[in-house]
Amino acid sequence: VLFGLAHIPMERDLRSWPMLAMGVGGLFGAMFLWTGGILAPVVAHFFLNTLNLIWLANRYPRDGFRQ
Repeated sequence: VLFGLAHIPMERDLRSWPMLAMGVGGLFGAMFLWTGGILAPVVAHFFLNTLNLIWLANRYPRDGFRQ
């Protein structure tokens, strides 16, 4: 839940983002428990952020986020 709350966006189009982040945060937690270390969830978070930033850059290509 805290992971989801930390991902509340300012953009109205992305208001479902925290729900997705809560689910992914649960998966990251499961990865931590399964592997016994933090490296796997950190690497997964890095790759997921990379994909999300590419998606956002394509969705808002010129002027960034609308205000």
